[in-house]
Amino acid sequence: MYVDISIRNLPNDMKESIASLVYAAPRCTDLVELKDIKDIFTKKYGREFAAAVNELRPDCGVNRGVSISQCGSAIMVVFFVSNLIP
Repeated sequence: MYVDISIRNLPNDMKESIASLVYAAPRCTDLVELKDIKDIFTKKYGREFAAAVNELRPDCGVNRGVSISQCGSAIMVVFFVSNLIP
């Protein structure tokens, strides 16, 4: 299996937060800033990382609460993200 070197550079302590933001971006259109954040992280960590996150592949890092809520509202995203980032 090919692992993009940029994904290997993703800090473990930031994986859940970054993956959750990338996952939430296309599902929470009322937070337009998330698209910019998603684009930055996709550029930095690669399209394979973004694809894994959006498909919720095993060990992709997305917080379970974010994936379950399907980001029904911006308030849910802000709540989950505020609890993810130390």
